Amino acid sequence: MSRGARAAYWTAGKLRWTALGAISALGFAPWNLWPVALAAFALLMLGLARVERLRTALAIGWWFGLGHFGFGLNWIATAFTYQAAMPAWLGWVAVLLLSLFLALYPAVAAGLAWRWGRGDKVRLVLLFAAAWIVTEWLRATLFTGFAWNPLGVLWVPVLPVAGAARWIGTYGLSGLFIVAAGLPLMLVARRWAAAGAIAAGLIAAMRRSPSRSPAASARSRSSAAARGEWSSATAPARKAAITGGSSAATGSAR
Repeated sequence: MSRGARAAYWTAGKLRWTALGAISALGFAPWNLWPVALAAFALLMLGLARVERLRTALAIGWWFGLGHFGFGLNWIATAFTYQAAMPAWLGWVAVLLLSLFLALYPAVAAGLAWRWGRGDKVRLVLLFAAAWIVTEWLRATLFTGFAWNPLGVLWVPVLPVAGAARWIGTYGLSGLFIVAAGLPLMLVARRWAAAGAIAAGLIAAMRRSPSRSPAASARSRSSAAARGEWSSATAPARKAAITGGSSAATGSAR
């Protein structure tokens, strides 16, 4: 391959990984296309599993991160249009410079996963999930931190999974997203037991989590009260409960 052909090949590769990172950001609001984000991260891990050098894995993670943050943080550029002290185009400069730095964190996660997970797709997925958790925490902590757009918030439209945050937190949800994205990779590698165990864990988390948010439940109760559903059939029981509770409280006071 000539030098020019090699340069064109690498340029195309950089653009491809950057575009894939931008596509992964479609999982955030207002698009909320979390299945698209899952597919993008699955392709990222598939690419990491195929490379043969650490430097290539780091580069893939960095270009992916550049697209991920560059598109996902476009709201910063939009914010510059609501002020007159600075030119609006400076907002895009801020997004670019910030993304150039933040892309280091996915690069480190990709490098760590490849370094100790290459040759075993299950280990690669799990290590990438663990490395992403660590680097996401570092991103939110170092240099005063920049905690916006943690990967775990992509689960918000999937409330049964998002409810697992009460046990594993936001960073745990981020790792869970990586693991879920890695399921196709495990299936391709015919690692049925590992894929089945992870799928079972996701289903268990969904079954243990609330199907509706507290706000949605409150709105449902308010709507029911407005329709009179709580004042007809349940009024005697509610009155007895309130009266009994008041009597018990009075007796205790005495």
